[in-house]
Amino acid sequence: MRKRNGIIAGFLVLLVAGLAFSQPMPPMNDGPRRQQVRERVREIKMLKLMEVLQLSEDQSARFFPRYRDAEDKIDALNDEMEEVLNELSEASIDNSKKDIDALIERYSALVKQQVDVQLELVTSVADILSAKQRAGLIVFERRFQNRLRDLKHEWGGDVPPPGRHRRGGGGPSWDE
Repeated sequence: MRKRNGIIAGFLVLLVAGLAFSQPMPPMNDGPRRQQVRERVREIKMLKLMEVLQLSEDQSARFFPRYRDAEDKIDALNDEMEEVLNELSEASIDNSKKDIDALIERYSALVKQQVDVQLELVTSVADILSAKQRAGLIVFERRFQNRLRDLKHEWGGDVPPPGRHRRGGGGPSWDE
């Protein structure tokens, strides 16, 4: 039964991934398209997370509402961080030290909020996930973000993947 569920989950991941990545990557600065890409990535991420954490149906039903809430908060913070980065870029051209310092403080506060949301999620699911599963969640989140960064770079994004130069090759796999 468990093997069958694993095969089904694997098939679903491949199906969604195939659909998501078979289409050209839309520009990320377009609001509706950005949301579509986020939803595709979120679907893939949740399917893979179910597989990696080996969630039961009961755990999934209880875990994913909390997880989605945290993801929504993080997405909102990411949007706000992107706005601040754009403002920082413009302010650095104008050489206005006062504006730059305020923007740096604002950006720092957003980064701290993002970390707080992530840590709050891990502690809030202690009643649902085992310690091993929570550890797996932390590792998965980090590696998933690294893999997304690698893919963005491969698709022509402007963010070089971390560690690529040290490893001398491909980025991490989803399960690395």
